[in-house]
Amino acid sequence: MKILDKDYSVDYSYVEITTRISPEVQELGDPIFYFDASFYIQEKIIGGDGELTNLEDVLAIRMTGHTGGFNSDYVYSVDAISDRALESYIFLKGLYEDMYDSKIHDEIINKTGQVINRWVTLEWVYLGEDFRESSQATQAELFELALAEFKRRWDQLFHGDVNLVGFSEDLYVSEDKRAQKKVKLAYKNIGFLSTLKNQKVIENNIYSQSQNIALKDIFELDVNNQLFSQNIKNPDRSYYFSLIYND
Repeated sequence: MKILDKDYSVDYSYVEITTRISPEVQELGDPIFYFDASFYIQEKIIGGDGELTNLEDVLAIRMTGHTGGFNSDYVYSVDAISDRALESYIFLKGLYEDMYDSKIHDEIINKTGQVINRWVTLEWVYLGEDFRESSQATQAELFELALAEFKRRWDQLFHGDVNLVGFSEDLYVSEDKRAQKKVKLAYKNIGFLSTLKNQKVIENNIYSQSQNIALKDIFELDVNNQLFSQNIKNPDRSYYFSLIYND
């Protein structure tokens, strides 16, 4: 993009990830971590002679979400955070149960010597102040760069884990149809696969291990959406996922 080539450089771009115990669930004692992933690029500082004199870090994209282990069921705890966190977690939990005895999981075990053990939700995307008035195409490009760098950096920080990362279709929505098409292509290029609106991933999710109750049974009773939002129950809603691990 012209604005990036002219005024900014992405040659030294990076993602900085910070984590902390999610304050919404701290009292419950569950080890669910909130994370903040900030993507920085460099602004070109031009001197009076028109020559490049320096590069300064500028926040381009900030993504937030939560992460935890698959050794426990965090439905109640994640429900205390937000509907979006709950929706993404339930999707990943259902996908994990669906994949557990699959060939894909067997291949991962052969490569890494361990099972999928960590879930990661991406829930919100924010633009840096310098880019809020830029074109939709530029913003979509920045998001693509940020997401790719996020995967690389997450792998560095959690290289001992097999991470299942996921988000809903409205993680990033552009009013520009061409920009939105670019975002969907970026998901594919970066390695995020669509479930193709496979609602069974969520519906067959076991809600109560002791009573063997599936979420679809709860959905039928929750006619007024008091327990779960309509988004989670929407059969036409798409989700994306990827696996991050060091092979």
